[in-house]
Amino acid sequence: LAGLLINLTLVARSLRWQAFLSPIRAAKLSNLFAATSVGFGAIFVIGRAGEIIRPAVLSLRERIKPTATFATILIERLFDTTAVVSLFAVNLLFFKLPPDQSNANALDAIRSVGLALLIGVALGIALLVMLRLKAAAVIEWAERQGARLPKKLSYPFLNFIRHLAEGLSVLLNLRALAVTIFFTACVWTLVSAATWLTLFAFGLNFPISHTIFVLGFGLVGSVAPTPGGSAGAFHAAAAKG
Repeated sequence: LAGLLINLTLVARSLRWQAFLSPIRAAKLSNLFAATSVGFGAIFVIGRAGEIIRPAVLSLRERIKPTATFATILIERLFDTTAVVSLFAVNLLFFKLPPDQSNANALDAIRSVGLALLIGVALGIALLVMLRLKAAAVIEWAERQGARLPKKLSYPFLNFIRHLAEGLSVLLNLRALAVTIFFTACVWTLVSAATWLTLFAFGLNFPISHTIFVLGFGLVGSVAPTPGGSAGAFHAAAAKG
């Protein structure tokens, strides 16, 4: 059942990617799902380098410029990072240790970390909104800088900046923002539920707050650039949690 929920995240990610691409170009859901499945499958073969496979596959299927698909992947990562840090931070604010491990100092430290993370997320969101509001000035600056570079280097760079600014327009469009937040919530609700089910399957009947705590550790380990979907690093981090 946990495996089924994790695979459903591919559907939610595809629908969200469609929303991110909408300011740039309409893309078929079938092609988005295929590219997402191939891309996440590649991570299990070559590690985090597989991230580049997903936008490359979509560019071939939809004839969209690679700079556009790479820009939306970056925006997706920003949304995921914000969601995970927010989920982990809010969880830390209300975290309770098991009765046999109760420690007031430890709880204070945990809640301080949670508050610091939330402040960091708020500042990051404010920075992204400012980047979108000042997009014209940023693009103008990038064009001036790009003029010093060979055209073969400056053209993809400028395209990437333009597409990034277009993709960030979801932050200023209430409907688009609501759609992307909804699908982001779907992704991480499914991941959290799958994590709880996996722990439960091995006899660890954790409350959801402890499950999210372990999930946060595991996600830090998943950043390690090792093959097999960060096999080893992910498991060691989750076990530590």
